[in-house]
Amino acid sequence: MIKPLVPLAGALALGACESAVVCTADIAPSIVAEVRDSLTSAPAATGATLLVRSAAGGEATAGPGEELYLYWGPEQAGRFNVTVQKPGYVDWHRSEVRVARNRCHVETARLLVRLRPAG
Repeated sequence: MIKPLVPLAGALALGACESAVVCTADIAPSIVAEVRDSLTSAPAATGATLLVRSAAGGEATAGPGEELYLYWGPEQAGRFNVTVQKPGYVDWHRSEVRVARNRCHVETARLLVRLRPAG
């Protein structure tokens, strides 16, 4: 959900006690995973999948995004268990990834994922 911008007249009416907050129309991802091979440090997001489970029981999957990064969850705050899977690699897990919300957007959780080759 995108919060509306505060009109300038409304911002000035807030007075000296409160500072005006102007939210942008940008949509922030909840989680950004930088995915690399643990041996070579080469980008490894291509063909990888980001699986996110919430404490409330919901789950979602983000497919391949680009060569280095996977993105998930526009503007979803909470605590999540995150798994990155890629054929030929051992699954990577992180529990209790916290995504906070500020007055306008979520504060994106940035993860460095170093995938270990299987076998």
